[in-house]
Amino acid sequence: MEKLKSILFVSCLAMSQYAFADEENTSFDPYFSFEVGLSGVDLNDLEVSGIPLSSPEIGLGFGPALGYQLTKDWGFLVRYGNHSPRFATKRNRNTPGEPLLEVEQQTNLLTISGIYRVSIASWLDFNFDAGTIIVDDTEKTRECIELSPTLSCDTWSPYEVNRQTKVSAIAGTSLVFKFSENWGLKLGYQYSPYRNGLTKTDLMIRYDF
Repeated sequence: MEKLKSILFVSCLAMSQYAFADEENTSFDPYFSFEVGLSGVDLNDLEVSGIPLSSPEIGLGFGPALGYQLTKDWGFLVRYGNHSPRFATKRNRNTPGEPLLEVEQQTNLLTISGIYRVSIASWLDFNFDAGTIIVDDTEKTRECIELSPTLSCDTWSPYEVNRQTKVSAIAGTSLVFKFSENWGLKLGYQYSPYRNGLTKTDLMIRYDF
């Protein structure tokens, strides 16, 4: 293990020296961007109160990002993402069609990553990013405590809220099609080992300020 750590350290040091060796002394300013579009998040083993929620959810995704271009190719980015909640209902087997337990789950992601950018054309960039992800999961559950004569739920219990925040690694790639200096379309994919596998796919319109 120590040998592996030493090899990784030397490799990273060599890459960083190579990346900065031939760069011009150019001043790069921080930049701010905002993305909105379709975002799919799949948590492979997500289960709340015995109800599986691991199927991919595609919905509205949005979030701001603050970055800094260290060199022409290398940069640093902090991005926040909010993803639409998931809903599911566990049925009462003795009363078909009657909801017994209802759950709602929502995921917020804060990503801190380094980015390597390859300019394929003046209108197209390919990016590779790797770093750390901070995941904030909010899970809400409630029970049906009183049935109506029509077998619908007449009275629900108050929501029980469970919130957890965990840190994990993340890496991914993206293609950015640039319509103009400020507007672009991003197609991205990221993977994290969080919850035995979090995958995130984005199709976003992006505006750079």
